[in-house]
Amino acid sequence: MFKKTLLCFKILILMFITSYAQDKENGFYFDVHFAYNNIGSEFDGERILIAANDVFAVPDFSAGIGFGLSMGYRYEELYIELAFQRTQHDFIWTGIEGDAVHSIWSINLRRLFLKDSRLQPFLQLGWTPVMPLRVNDGALLVSQSLTSDAIFIGDISNFNAGGGIEFALKTKISVRLSIVYKRAKYVSVESSEENVAIKLEENISADDLNMTLGFIFVL
Repeated sequence: MFKKTLLCFKILILMFITSYAQDKENGFYFDVHFAYNNIGSEFDGERILIAANDVFAVPDFSAGIGFGLSMGYRYEELYIELAFQRTQHDFIWTGIEGDAVHSIWSINLRRLFLKDSRLQPFLQLGWTPVMPLRVNDGALLVSQSLTSDAIFIGDISNFNAGGGIEFALKTKISVRLSIVYKRAKYVSVESSEENVAIKLEENISADDLNMTLGFIFVL
């Protein structure tokens, strides 16, 4: 009796995972997600950058959490979207603690597999041309004898690549888990007081992993 019950349960689970309506809706969608983000190790918490008359800290950042939003279009197994993500990070620099905000704007292309299944793995490739990293009180303006926020500016060629799983709750609502590698190279820095970008003599690499979990709603 127990074996028969277990077999029936397995069959129901299998049907629930694999059977999915063929009339899955295409169209515009928006996504709301939770984000867990890392910032790579070349931000070591030891160095300073001297540019013009300003001094900038290069902190060591902890992993941070935040939120993200995206809008795009879904057609069959393909998604294309414009996405925004914002995470909050603690940092330490030569024993001094503080906090920072990492913002990421990206254009992502996503390809799903197992079209007729509720549980669909996918691959993702994205372009992240805008990803400022704002370090609170991370700049010292020597000529003005005051501190300011330091804003590290990423290279326009930055990108992300990875994959994940999407689970369809209904034809218009899905849950998505993704893990992506983000290539993050910072090429210039500016203070929030002066807003003049200063090119770095040596780029700072902050490659690392980013994880998101959220909901997709087709309009």
